[in-house]
Amino acid sequence: MVITLRIIGALAILGGFFIGLDLYEVPIEGYRHLTEKDWTIFFTWFGYGIISGILFFAFAQILDHLETKNDYAEKQINILERLEKKLDKKEG
Repeated sequence: MVITLRIIGALAILGGFFIGLDLYEVPIEGYRHLTEKDWTIFFTWFGYGIISGILFFAFAQILDHLETKNDYAEKQINILERLEKKLDKKEG
């Protein structure tokens, strides 16, 4: 799950860059083959890609941290269960 979110984040950044690169040339009215470069379109799409990618990377980092904490908690539960069994054997 974490790897999938990181891949989606990287694709969002790359997608924003390439979509912005594709759309930043705006055709001039009245001319068929003349275009002007509108960098605000490029930076808008690229910024959108960066923001989306950062959000996906952040969610991946949060899930990774939660999985680590969950594994640690499971280890602690296993240790406590073994200790409880040992104490029950000594008492009984």
